[in-house]
Amino acid sequence: MKIVIDKSIPFIEGVFEPYAEVTYKDGPLISREDLTDAEALVIRTRTKCDAALLDGTPVKIIATATSGTENIDVPYCQSHGIYFKNASGCNAGGVSNYVFSAIFGAAAKKSIPLTGRTLGIIGMGSVGPRVEAMGRALGFKIMRFDPQKAEIEWYTQFSTLDELLANSDIITLHIPLTDSTKGMCNAAFFEKMKQGAFFVNTSQGDIVVENDLIDAIPRLGPVIIDAWSHEPAINTRLMNLVDIATPHIAGYSLQGKQIGSSMAVRAVARFMSI
Repeated sequence: MKIVIDKSIPFIEGVFEPYAEVTYKDGPLISREDLTDAEALVIRTRTKCDAALLDGTPVKIIATATSGTENIDVPYCQSHGIYFKNASGCNAGGVSNYVFSAIFGAAAKKSIPLTGRTLGIIGMGSVGPRVEAMGRALGFKIMRFDPQKAEIEWYTQFSTLDELLANSDIITLHIPLTDSTKGMCNAAFFEKMKQGAFFVNTSQGDIVVENDLIDAIPRLGPVIIDAWSHEPAINTRLMNLVDIATPHIAGYSLQGKQIGSSMAVRAVARFMSI
């Protein structure tokens, strides 16, 4: 059995060597030739897993040590019997810590009181519930929007998107990038927000129409952006207008990387019965 691993993944070297032939390679440089006799692929977001990489290979499982799956062609994998597993929630602690550090930092800089404010959380997957728990502990009122979770957790309270936008003093995004969420935060979205409300994006850049956000900034409160369209190239005009701008590092923490690597290892070990 052969496993190909992105060499930038921490804490993984030596784990699989007793059980398989292991090749380490820089993630963006992993090619089809590297996979001609590989059954497992362990990656980060820098490796595009699609037909160009996978066609004709014996790869049976792809495990990513990150929460995102935007680099994986999910329909292709499903139609070709390739199991894939992401490290969902591995960075939840880091992201939630970032969100509140940024909110309190921006509020302090502009002397904005936060007592009794309403926090609107869009997305209740892995990160959203952590943000909710911290928010409640810090005394925020909470509103939540997640249509899929609302159908499952019908016994708990969810808001419509319009209700959340109209009543929240702080909006924070915790949703994946999909066809339905791409461009979700557009001019109409920002127009429905309360004047002076905070806007925080630690999810994916393409969820936000950046030019629409630029137009909305004069009527919003502090804007905190960690995720950008067209990364690593970013909209410098937007960067210069927001209150806090960071290069998609909200989830970067030693603990998060340890958890992500551990989840990827367990996924491969269970699948391959090693």
